[in-house]
Amino acid sequence: MHPGLLEAAEASMAVGAASAKANDCETRFWYLLAYRENTPVGAACVTEYRLDATVFASPFSRRFVAVVRRIIPNYLKFRVTFCGLPISTAGSNLRVVADVDSANVVLAINNAIEQIARERKTWLIVYKELDPQEAELLRPLEAAGFVRADSLPMNRIINKFDDFTDMLGAMRSHYRYKIARSRKKFAENGLQLRRTTGLAAIEDLYTTSLHAMYEHVAGRAEHRLEILPREFFLELAARFRDELILTTILQRSRVLAFAWSLRHAATYRNLFVGIDYARNEDTDAYFNLMVEDIAYALEQPVDQVLVGQTADDFKSRLGCVADPRYLFIKVTSGWLQWCFLKMQSSILTTPPPAPQRDVFKKMPSCVEAPG
Repeated sequence: MHPGLLEAAEASMAVGAASAKANDCETRFWYLLAYRENTPVGAACVTEYRLDATVFASPFSRRFVAVVRRIIPNYLKFRVTFCGLPISTAGSNLRVVADVDSANVVLAINNAIEQIARERKTWLIVYKELDPQEAELLRPLEAAGFVRADSLPMNRIINKFDDFTDMLGAMRSHYRYKIARSRKKFAENGLQLRRTTGLAAIEDLYTTSLHAMYEHVAGRAEHRLEILPREFFLELAARFRDELILTTILQRSRVLAFAWSLRHAATYRNLFVGIDYARNEDTDAYFNLMVEDIAYALEQPVDQVLVGQTADDFKSRLGCVADPRYLFIKVTSGWLQWCFLKMQSSILTTPPPAPQRDVFKKMPSCVEAPG
């Protein structure tokens, strides 16, 4: 809910708005404030954009829909009213202050969101990327016809180590060996790592061809949530200056992999990546990219390191744990609501549980163990 993130999202979505509108891909924004007398007690960012309803569907359901779309290309693609941004940050866009009747604030904000959905004639309302505490806060919405569902979990480095060397020392030898082997490949292939900050430097480096690497990764994802325009990253760089970091791995002058990360307040977030798949296997570029980004994050004055919502198996080998995220969903059309309730188990499949690995042989004495 930082204004810089909201501004970057809205400004970048405005680029090419005419073309997006013509293709029914336009994104609209609303900002809501709930008041008690003259004091704001709740806030929400609401967006409307087109959703592929099969994003969390089972593989069988996706195959069935793919066959239908050969005849009806837009089958199960429709515009949705979201409490949330068209960006996967695993964070919600609803806030309620601590010393109020939270149920009343949530219901007041929801009334405004439902009014937007009626005016815009959207058939679905979704509150996205809620952590367990936020999901509990939204429990009153169940009486208003909302269904709670699982979203993709957020991977996080759970232990607060002094630095990456300290983290490596706490790892079991099997996992330490894999990191050492990949770092050896890094050296043998003559790879270099660079970190770039600041709008001018990022604008020069982040070309359209580099952005195409991100688009390729996003397009291959099992759960394709969105593909952001290049302008979003430039808008983010303009607003977060030295806090937005573009980490690149190069072989001579060729970028093999890169990661966008945001260091703000007490949190370090690995946001999105790009990979040259043709050179990834023989150089371990992506593995080294993530290792080095985590190493850098552990050197920063932050309380938590968030490593994204995908590649759970891979990230668990680096010591990540997966924190659950939830959705609240309501179908506003009567007959579609009936269909949704009948097909709910097929449409809203629970993501597979993240692997639970015993990566560490010891835990730092100042940090509690998971659970």
